[in-house]
Amino acid sequence: MKNRHLLFVSILILLFSQTYCLAQTNEKLAAQYLANGETDKAVILLAQIYLKDLSNEQNYRSYVNSLLQIKQFEKAEKVIKKRPKKFYPQAIYHFDLGNLFLKQGENNKAAKEFEKSISSVDDNIAYATQLIANFFEINELDFIKKIIANQRIKNNDPSLFYNELSKVNFIQNNKSAIIEEQLDFVQAGLISIQQAQNAFSDYLTEQNELQLLRNVLLKKSQLNPNFGFYNELLAWVYVQLKDYEAGLTQNIALDRIRRDEGETVLNYAIICKENAAFDVAIKAYQYIITQGIDNEYLATAKLNLLLTQKSKAISLNQTAQALLVLKPLFENYIQLNDGGNNAAIARKAYAELLAYQLQEPKLATSVLEKIIEDQIGKPNFINECKLVLGDVYLMTGEIWEAALLYGQVDKANKDEPIGQLAKFKNAQLAYYTSEFEWAKSQLDILKSSTSQLIANDAINLSLIIADNTNLDSTSDALSLYAKADLFIIQQKYKQANLVLDSINLLYPGHELADDVLWTKSQIDLKLNDTTAAIQKLTQLVAMDIEGLWADDALFCLANTYDTLLHDRKKGMEYLQRLIVEMPGSLYAVAARKLFRKWRGDDL
Repeated sequence: MKNRHLLFVSILILLFSQTYCLAQTNEKLAAQYLANGETDKAVILLAQIYLKDLSNEQNYRSYVNSLLQIKQFEKAEKVIKKRPKKFYPQAIYHFDLGNLFLKQGENNKAAKEFEKSISSVDDNIAYATQLIANFFEINELDFIKKIIANQRIKNNDPSLFYNELSKVNFIQNNKSAIIEEQLDFVQAGLISIQQAQNAFSDYLTEQNELQLLRNVLLKKSQLNPNFGFYNELLAWVYVQLKDYEAGLTQNIALDRIRRDEGETVLNYAIICKENAAFDVAIKAYQYIITQGIDNEYLATAKLNLLLTQKSKAISLNQTAQALLVLKPLFENYIQLNDGGNNAAIARKAYAELLAYQLQEPKLATSVLEKIIEDQIGKPNFINECKLVLGDVYLMTGEIWEAALLYGQVDKANKDEPIGQLAKFKNAQLAYYTSEFEWAKSQLDILKSSTSQLIANDAINLSLIIADNTNLDSTSDALSLYAKADLFIIQQKYKQANLVLDSINLLYPGHELADDVLWTKSQIDLKLNDTTAAIQKLTQLVAMDIEGLWADDALFCLANTYDTLLHDRKKGMEYLQRLIVEMPGSLYAVAARKLFRKWRGDDL
């Protein structure tokens, strides 16, 4: 008896398994037919799948939509009307009938069913949400507006579905309606200023649309001076319009209204500096300083003024002689503020200026050694100074000293971003000295770094080593290439170019040809020969869009056009190419973020 029971259970399990497998097979086959455009074949399977579970919304919708697609309207109507009402809200039932009539060109019948669907929703937000999504799919936007208007009344919530309504107005190109509704909601306290900014970023994508918003805000702020949020939004709009001068005036007014004692202007100055509007940032910091209010904002403004003056001078690609004017500014600031965190930050910036721009590595070394010796600042800041000092040692040929500092930071900060950067620098150093096997072992560890840029650089360098130290070739060409890289670090650009040219002469057609081209483009940029750099970068992309340096070249072209040639539109074109043509690139996330920033999105 027991054996019979076990046999019966086993048969049931076997039958269930076969049925389940058949259902899975039918679903996959139906999906394949749909993907191939063979809807008439898919419909037969979709009918079987739907009839096995009438409650399954996805199966039902796939079946009905397929019937409509192949114009089997009578059959679709029967399926719609025969579906059990317990699985079928009246609102959706009437929508499906309306959609059926619409497909047949019976617009009046369709409109009547759509009206019934809207009235059937009552105050059920879930059904209304589903219905709105359905109407979006068939692009019946006016019915969406009716649903939203009804739901706002029935639920006593005037901000209900405000995103959906903005989307409708966007599709209908009614930008004025978007602006008015968002501002009304902010005024009523139904949404935050941040939410309004996000909506404006999404839906006002053209310059003239932002100008329309600016004009509306100017009028409203004049008519309603007590509503401070108009001024706050106006300050934000000026940033999107890149009208930084007007934005500064607006932020100064806002700072006074709020009695922020310089905080609003300070935050705005930081935004200006990030967008390379250095002159406006300098004016903003000077405004805070002239106010003379002795608070944290005054101290920060004095430091940031100095750092912005440095950034501006470097951005202009001035000669070392022209940059000498910054030396007394730093020295004076450090003397007046010695001993504090701000002075330490200024010392580090001064050391970087001395090493990288003024070619005074010995003085830079003494400044950095002083910071490290005094231990002023947080541990991470001291580690940053050690890495800069290591770089300076590398510039002066003190390889062992550089390796020692990189090793210290790596050991003390395992798995931290700064520790990973130190490990990468040590791997680079080994590469410069032709210790390729050890360098590659460290780079392979860094491929999974939490920092995208470190991971990308590690992958690139590891691939270069792997491609040029295999069994079929010697590493002689790679040793020359590494030597050129070290010359670049040491700012010996003429020697670097000579070594790179020798690779092409001694090893014509070598795998390093595109690497040589990339490196020479970077030397051109350092020597302010933008035209030559762009020519080489464009050549790299044209040679092979899937090549090792193609994504680097596209990202570099984008930044070069924006920063050096002040052609952001052209720069965005290169970012878009990177995003679309190379979605798997490690630059893809950074490119998307930068693209949105340049477009004016609020990040």
